[in-house]
Amino acid sequence: MISELLAGSLLGLSGVVPFFHANFILQLFGNVWKTDLGIAVFAISLSVSHAFFELLPSFVFLGGVGGRELNANKEQILVAGFETLVLCALFLPVAYFVLPFLKISMAQEFKYVYLSIICCAFFREKTPLGALFASVIFIGSGVFGSITFFHQIAKEPLFPMLSGFFALPLILLGNEEKQKAGGLDDGSSEGSKFGGNKISMQIGAVFASAASTLFPALTPGVVLGVLVMYFRENSFARLSLAVIIAKVFFDIASVGITGATRSVAAAIFLPVFEMHPPFAMAMFVGTAFFSASFAILIAHLFNEKLLIAYEWMQSEEGRKIALVVLFALVVAFGGAAGVLIFCAASFFGILAVKMEVGRGYLMGALTVPALLVFFGIEKLF
Repeated sequence: MISELLAGSLLGLSGVVPFFHANFILQLFGNVWKTDLGIAVFAISLSVSHAFFELLPSFVFLGGVGGRELNANKEQILVAGFETLVLCALFLPVAYFVLPFLKISMAQEFKYVYLSIICCAFFREKTPLGALFASVIFIGSGVFGSITFFHQIAKEPLFPMLSGFFALPLILLGNEEKQKAGGLDDGSSEGSKFGGNKISMQIGAVFASAASTLFPALTPGVVLGVLVMYFRENSFARLSLAVIIAKVFFDIASVGITGATRSVAAAIFLPVFEMHPPFAMAMFVGTAFFSASFAILIAHLFNEKLLIAYEWMQSEEGRKIALVVLFALVVAFGGAAGVLIFCAASFFGILAVKMEVGRGYLMGALTVPALLVFFGIEKLF
């Protein structure tokens, strides 16, 4: 079992490669292990480790904001994911009682709760004009996302879309524009409009991720898209990491809570859980903590090199090279359709900056399609 644990944790380093998904690695190496327990340990350790390293490509999407945040927080960002994992483990006993109840009682009403949560975000704007601008960006990006996803314009639309929303505006407009687009700060603020400190953001990510396992359309991107509208003055990278870790944790844990399998790792974990539930859950939590500790150790060892790289990205030369590399990646991942998505997303991203709207509202591209699916009206697009 130790070899499976180490192998999964090491292969999780592949998370630094954009869209090199953990499911692909499971397909390649899943058959190496001969027992259900061995495969499950490998899948869990891989998923958790991969989730930590998966954060690094998001810094590319943010055009260097991730580097500023790392520089502002130093060691704090390295343990943020571990803190979230601790919160997940603490919430696990509560989830055993709450999630089955919610599954029964909110099966039909959830879509209205989801819509209400989104609508409430606009009332938090300081002025009516701010709320109007935020609505324009949210609805516009939502229509754009719905057309993109429902018509399957590109095989992998997420990279070109997020790159256009976040990376290109920052590369073209420069660092002085970053504060205009609230929602992606440097992590220096101590609180949020929603909560008094950053732990409230992580608790929100844990609760939202646990609830998201009840419904198939609530992916990590959708959960993040809703939360970022409420915690936009907090560290975006911290929120991203919290959501990714909590989603991985509860997608697997939901096997034993509601019987749902929301990921490949969860499906692999199911036979082990059916054989011995208490042992399986203890093994799951222990494996998750080991892989998280491993990921934090590796990130700590390379922290200074990452900071140097991200500081270089802030220079004029770095932005020019980043623009060329970004466009090459868009072509590689999406082809001609990806370039089209990238250009359209860039329009919305630059418009959000110029209108001084929180770029969290751009995540309407992910939340609106999910909302349409919940209400069964996705055929409108």
